Amino acid sequence: MKTMAVQNSNIVYSALLISIILHGVFLCVSFGGSASDMQKHTLNVTMHTQTMLPHIENVGDATRFKNNPVQSVKRQGGTMASQYMISDEDSQTITMRYTDMIRQRIQEALVYPTAARKDGIEGKTYIKFTIDKYGNVLIVMLVRSSGSGLLDDAALKAIHSASPFPPIPEAIGKERMTFVQGLTFTLK
Repeated sequence: MKTMAVQNSNIVYSALLISIILHGVFLCVSFGGSASDMQKHTLNVTMHTQTMLPHIENVGDATRFKNNPVQSVKRQGGTMASQYMISDEDSQTITMRYTDMIRQRIQEALVYPTAARKDGIEGKTYIKFTIDKYGNVLIVMLVRSSGSGLLDDAALKAIHSASPFPPIPEAIGKERMTFVQGLTFTLK
């Protein structure tokens, strides 16, 4: 039984490693633009483990946005169309709520490995991952190990289990977002 668990763990680890390598190749080939082009469309966010807001199901509510009309002229027909800008404060709130939603989904998907719990293993793992505007995970990597392969693997698995994430809200204005998530494993 223990041998089968080790084999399953090795298979998961190997699949994860292959996935990371392929995602890296995909990103290099697909996004052949310059580094400055990538920075224009990527938002880096460091996530904290403390919940800032209550459980979130939806990001933003259009009725809460400040209505700052901006006039624009349609090229054909010459009619005036009213548009609405989202203020910086609203954009920051939406970013904060979206970030918290991502963090909550990961926490819900996180499973403390039985073997680690049995052996009294505790630790904190930092994972860096990037999602596209549709909420798909593009790349996941271990930034700082907990010192336990079991905990590190469980943290990486939580990211994959929680995905796909909700799409990035248009109000944030980014094609991709990169997060650094600390995941703590403690026995109580």
